[in-house]
Amino acid sequence: MSVEIRAAAVPSRDASAYYSGKVLVALSLLSVLVMAHHPEVRAHDPAAALQQMHAVSGMNEWVHGALIAAMLIVCVCLGEFARLRGLRRFKVRAGWLAYQFGVVAMTGAALNNGFVSVAIAGHADAPIALMPALIYGHEFANACAVTGVFGMSAAIALWSLDLLGERGPARWIGTYGLLAGVLPALGLAFGWFRLDVHGMFAVVIVQSLWSLAIGAWLSAQASPRPAQGDDGHRADDPR
Repeated sequence: MSVEIRAAAVPSRDASAYYSGKVLVALSLLSVLVMAHHPEVRAHDPAAALQQMHAVSGMNEWVHGALIAAMLIVCVCLGEFARLRGLRRFKVRAGWLAYQFGVVAMTGAALNNGFVSVAIAGHADAPIALMPALIYGHEFANACAVTGVFGMSAAIALWSLDLLGERGPARWIGTYGLLAGVLPALGLAFGWFRLDVHGMFAVVIVQSLWSLAIGAWLSAQASPRPAQGDDGHRADDPR
């Protein structure tokens, strides 16, 4: 008597990690696209600067709102990456905490630059009186942005150090991530660049390339695997 064994396709080993990887890829590309539309105020005269800020207020709010949303979703997706790597491991756990800290700080900078400063610019009838508030907001946002870059850079470096122990694509991602984490932090620490619009754009590109690679790797690790029969062959293998 012969018995026919049918093997069905096995569903995703980890659906949340699989879809988190897909979202990471999409948001990494979207973040670069949104940042490319970041408005820039070039005027040095207080009255002219306020007028420019008011003129681009709609785009400014849209860009920073989109960036805040993208950062929060990316943070959740990277939480799935950290979970898959193992939060009991020190470098993974420390990286996850550092990234959350960086996102909170960066969100503070985006809230000020995208919404608080825009609200202040709406009172353009008294530019001189508003300058202390604008200067304070600018310095506060810059401090938050620098802190955010340090936090995210530390996370990327720690996670990348953990990936260096793997083989194949994970090791290459770890190698790039180590550079992507260390170089921006060193650049800020030694004054090689400033976090103006162009400096932040460069940081976003460097970090987004890493998160894009992580997203692709994460989806591949958690992708659906075809079932195997008793002979060890895949269910869809004609052998």
